Amino acid sequence: PIGFSAITVSGDTEIGIEIIGVNGEEVMGNMPNGNTYAVSLSRAAFETNMIFVEIQTDEYGYENYWELTNEAGEVIASGGNPTVGQGGQTIATPGDDGAYASNSLIVEEVEINTDCYYFTMYDDYADGMCCNYGDGYYSVSDIDGNTLFRGDSFAEAKEDKFYNEAPVRVQEINTLNSLDVIPDPAVDYLQVEIGLASRTALNVSVFNNIGQEVLSLGQQTYASGINQVNLDVQDLANGIYFVTLQSEEGTKTKRFVVQH
Repeated sequence: PIGFSAITVSGDTEIGIEIIGVNGEEVMGNMPNGNTYAVSLSRAAFETNMIFVEIQTDEYGYENYWELTNEAGEVIASGGNPTVGQGGQTIATPGDDGAYASNSLIVEEVEINTDCYYFTMYDDYADGMCCNYGDGYYSVSDIDGNTLFRGDSFAEAKEDKFYNEAPVRVQEINTLNSLDVIPDPAVDYLQVEIGLASRTALNVSVFNNIGQEVLSLGQQTYASGINQVNLDVQDLANGIYFVTLQSEEGTKTKRFVVQH
């Protein structure tokens, strides 16, 4: 057997595999069944009741518009400049109603149910959101910080799809009364307020919107009542992040935004 390292896909993907040599010798297409293979990979279904749409615009934010539709074709949510339409028409202007500002971060919360969803990002000039005029992108994540998909380079439109199942209840922390973050969005520092019914050992961490741990305080014991934890976020890039509390009982997550 041949082993491969982990492969991360942003949606339904087909990967081509070509065998060019066996035991140090070229095969030159003379394998019994050919030496090129195609493997189809599908993105697994998610289980959530809320998604977060994160838009970082480039120097031409007014050129972007997005829609989230369900399997029936109904528009569940949208944002940006509706004048853009299906993209590629070069008819949008900075003064259009709903147009995004340039080089700005926008975060939208959208409630969803069990269904198949299609997220489409449109660009009026058909040159995507990067990379000649800034580092724009779009990203969609669930309430636990899992990235459903992310994109930046495309022409007039880019569609991503995902299936959402009924969310499974996550075992939470019984002693946790409240979890708040101040301010949101954060600039340099974030204050995490943890309300506990009794002394509890917690691991406090921060994850970015692609599931990478970017800050960790390790496990500490916190007293009953309100505990205030200050986090230095001035070195974090603009975007969506998730404060995660973990105990022996379970997990609790709170979203926040960094915008310098």
